[in-house]
Amino acid sequence: MKKIIIVITFLIGTIGCINSNSQKNENKINDHQMNDSLNLDYLFQTWYAKQILVNGKEDKENYPVNNDELTLKHDMTYVSIDRTYGNVDEGTWSIVKPNKFIIKTKEESVTFLISKITNDELITKMVSNEIEMIIKYSNKK
Repeated sequence: MKKIIIVITFLIGTIGCINSNSQKNENKINDHQMNDSLNLDYLFQTWYAKQILVNGKEDKENYPVNNDELTLKHDMTYVSIDRTYGNVDEGTWSIVKPNKFIIKTKEESVTFLISKITNDELITKMVSNEIEMIIKYSNKK
């Protein structure tokens, strides 16, 4: 009888710990989802490129930065303005994961990882097998 009481006490304690850990993990997921939606709200604005790093270095000759604009709209369309070469691109964009989005043009799709996002700063890394490109944006010209 004593052994059964010890086993039941152990099982009740174990079940309590499992439920407590499950609730903690659920709270973490909910907190994470709230943070993701908050960060997503930050994306919907006009971003100005301030620095482009290619393979860890600036390459101003091939990738000049001239307050180029990237506007991500709520209707999931975007406008990109390259002031150096006078190009304007338009297309759609979508979130694939909380930290990843894709920009689609008629010719291609480019995937970006979000390294950092605040209300006034966005740092992205282009997903590519060819080069490593990091683009740092600000919401100020």
